[in-house]
Amino acid sequence: MEEKHLALLQEFAPKKFLSNLELLQGVFPDAIKLEPASIDAILISRVIHFLEGDEIKRGFDKLHNWLKKNGKLYLTVVSPYVESLIEEFLPIYEHRAKDGEEWPGIIRNHNELAHRHAPFLGNFLHVFDIPQFKKLLPEHGFNIDKIEYFDYPNEAISSNNKGHIGFVATKV
Repeated sequence: MEEKHLALLQEFAPKKFLSNLELLQGVFPDAIKLEPASIDAILISRVIHFLEGDEIKRGFDKLHNWLKKNGKLYLTVVSPYVESLIEEFLPIYEHRAKDGEEWPGIIRNHNELAHRHAPFLGNFLHVFDIPQFKKLLPEHGFNIDKIEYFDYPNEAISSNNKGHIGFVATKV
């Protein structure tokens, strides 16, 4: 979304790889347009936790369409086990998941739950767990190669290596 971020990526990317880098500004999934089967690999880091469920479904379908046969999807997202949410939101998440809600991780009052992040994030956040991706990815044409919880090394407070989910999936 932010053109300044793309300019920084362009500036700091190793020069020898610039011919392989294409930067597109736009809001995912609807503002990005790419040719079908035109990309070998896609990285989506810290993006889909800002999307509603229908946007996520459309997004996974578009990613599948854009990737070449056996293309790779790399993704990171916030989990409900992140330290700032675990006390107040995790019980809500677990109850919703147990009740079979399709999107149990939708938070519409994030700033009330995670005061420390309020200056940086809006009120909407959508968190996920691994079982949700194990169901969602095959529905959109992906096999999971690897999926695990982790914490970013620069996080101020540890979430016991469960604050985020990262996965690699292959288009089938």
